[in-house]
Amino acid sequence: MQLVSIPNVAVEDSGVHFCYLALKLTAGDQVKTLVRALNFRPYRDNLEQRIIEWTWGGLEEAGLDEDSAFLSVKGGGSLSINPYYGTVTVFGGSPDSGIEENREEVAQLLREAFPSHDLSWFTPGHYEEQQRKEKEAKAAAIAAKKVSAEAKKVNDGTKGDAAHREEEA
Repeated sequence: MQLVSIPNVAVEDSGVHFCYLALKLTAGDQVKTLVRALNFRPYRDNLEQRIIEWTWGGLEEAGLDEDSAFLSVKGGGSLSINPYYGTVTVFGGSPDSGIEENREEVAQLLREAFPSHDLSWFTPGHYEEQQRKEKEAKAAAIAAKKVSAEAKKVNDGTKGDAAHREEEA
């Protein structure tokens, strides 16, 4: 069995927000990276295990089984596919599996699977980093405003002194 016939990326048909896993499939001397994603629903327990079971179902249809192939989890996270805006947004870092080992390879597989979509990636801690940057920008704006106000006071004071000197003369 040639692994080339197995799709690199498979995403459940319905939904816009998915839990995904990056998987390493090994069959004999062949190795292939797979990305598999199921619709993320809060009431779905053990979603990562469901992804693995779903993946094995597809592999068995292709002629592979657990005796002839080995499947290992190499990270994951969640992703959103927005058909209206034509975007795929990946939020890397599964709580159970961690960040995928080869993010660039996973990104390339997703680009190939969704060629008409723009791909963006948010890493764990992205939100916190954005919050920190916003706070720093606000603090810098406040500091700049204070400096400007102080310069204006000094400038107004200088003008006031010149006007006062003119009155005396």
